[in-house]
Amino acid sequence: MLRGLDDDPWGRPYRLTRKRLKGTGMPLVESLEPTFLKRVVADLFPLPPDIVPPNMAASVVEVAGGEGGMAPEVSDIEMEAILTRLKARKKAPGPDGVHARVLAVVLPHMEVSVRELYTACLRGGRFPVAWKTGRLCLVRKEGRPADSSAAYRPIVLLDEAGKALEWVVASRLCRHLSVEGPDLSEAQYGFRAGRSTLDALRDLRSHTGGVVSGEEAHWQYH
Repeated sequence: MLRGLDDDPWGRPYRLTRKRLKGTGMPLVESLEPTFLKRVVADLFPLPPDIVPPNMAASVVEVAGGEGGMAPEVSDIEMEAILTRLKARKKAPGPDGVHARVLAVVLPHMEVSVRELYTACLRGGRFPVAWKTGRLCLVRKEGRPADSSAAYRPIVLLDEAGKALEWVVASRLCRHLSVEGPDLSEAQYGFRAGRSTLDALRDLRSHTGGVVSGEEAHWQYH
């Protein structure tokens, strides 16, 4: 690889070095002028209408299957799944600064407390405000004017502990829909296990191919 520097100084050695040095500079959010940063954030995250929604949550969440109509306790299987997911995650941490792999190391020693906390959140219908707060990172889009809000892609990093609780809620919702019903539409690809945009494209290609060949009826809605 070193001998290749003379033949192609901007080739593989350069790209590998550039990739390693890419994240060593100042975060983009900290490098922007404060007034401009406020405008970018306001454009990317516009404030909702000044409407106070009604409080739809009950003081206690009643779910079939739990003791006395309460939401079931977070199970051993769910805790094991949380641990497996934490070990596999390599994403940057949220505002608390705790990496997923660090949480995976301490979780077995705090399992009882974490289980009780998650169960209390489920039964009380509450999601801690701290876990709704994220750390904003901006990624520069190539080919866009630097003075435009459209030139920045926002990424919000959340605490891993909150994402674990979110996964428990999401998995229970999906399980309830598939077992109790009504199940999600077969045309629903997003936010479903085992499905992706590739499946949607494959089905679309199959459908359009059938229409073109005359094997399927075609309806046009206005």
